[in-house]
Amino acid sequence: MTDLKDYLDPVSIDKPCFPNMAEEAQFGRSLTVNTENYTHSLLDNRDVAIVGLPDDIPPANERESESANAVREKLYSLSRLPGRLRITDLGNMKRGASHADTIAGLTDLLSVLRARGVLPLLMGGSSSLIASADDLCRREGVSYTLASVDSRIDYNPASRDHNRFNYLARLRRGDRPAMGHYINVGYQTYLNDPQVVNLMRRSGYELLRLGEVREAIHQAEPLFRDSDIVMIDMGAVRQSDAPGTPMPSPNGLYGEEISLLAHYAGLSDRISLFTLFEVNCRRDVDAQTASLAAQTIWLFLESYTQRQAENPSDSETANGGRFTRYHVTISDLGGEMVFVKSNFTERWWVEVTRQEGEKGYLACSYDDYLKANANEVPERWLRVTKGTGR
Repeated sequence: MTDLKDYLDPVSIDKPCFPNMAEEAQFGRSLTVNTENYTHSLLDNRDVAIVGLPDDIPPANERESESANAVREKLYSLSRLPGRLRITDLGNMKRGASHADTIAGLTDLLSVLRARGVLPLLMGGSSSLIASADDLCRREGVSYTLASVDSRIDYNPASRDHNRFNYLARLRRGDRPAMGHYINVGYQTYLNDPQVVNLMRRSGYELLRLGEVREAIHQAEPLFRDSDIVMIDMGAVRQSDAPGTPMPSPNGLYGEEISLLAHYAGLSDRISLFTLFEVNCRRDVDAQTASLAAQTIWLFLESYTQRQAENPSDSETANGGRFTRYHVTISDLGGEMVFVKSNFTERWWVEVTRQEGEKGYLACSYDDYLKANANEVPERWLRVTKGTGR
């Protein structure tokens, strides 16, 4: 049996000061915390487990979880979450003797949380640690979709190094990788190798440029709804809003935009892991990045309490009153497309038949339905039905 004490250091931060908030209104009332003196099971009847990650890949130092603790302090200074979400803060992941050992330990920890039906929420650390989730999925024979909010597509075909700038190389390895599909939200063209962008598109992956996100941010919601793992790289936020990242950039998402994307992620009833990486508090200014990261996590958790489990295939049954089906004829297809709308959440899906003949539903937006009515075929539908995507 796995002993969590072998993998985790307890929470050790100064008690935050809340001059404007009664104790019962504080975020701490929303969770149990792993401290030196806590003796009860931290995973009993829990929905979400927060885990801080070590900061750097090189050998350990005495401040290895400094950034995770900086975010934690700001998170604890926020208000209590609405609803009845049961959260535990497990503390900080211990660093292994090597980066590979850290990944192996985190893989074991994620396995324990998955077996208990607890959603892991990882914060701090390098995005290269996402390899732990990939290793777990490979071990269990599970395919997953990864949605990454990042200004860079972290893949270098000329390098075999596994680091924060090349973690996708590891996730793509082998003839049958566990990562069945990859989505990038917010990449910036001038920060990426054009050949890598083209390779990603040829692989059927979905890439949404920063300008596209800013023009119609609601179009990102269906992407998160179809994702199993969501990772946010704080470097996707512009430097003026988040200076404390390893490679800050003057352009990027606004603080409100990164928070809204986290809100979309929390509404997904498919998500199995949420991560927020690349906070470097030693470069931060007045804890601005840590504060934004904490607020982003809070908004994810708030929307997670509101998520609704919906299965659009129920629209085909006699008990499908929660949904409305729309049949749209498109001349170029010589047939029709079927859209499904939830009458409760007003979310949309489109019916797809994959190349192998499997029928399913793809999350989409109302805009996709309007395009179909204008005789345009939605790009996501084409990618799936023509076999260029998952």
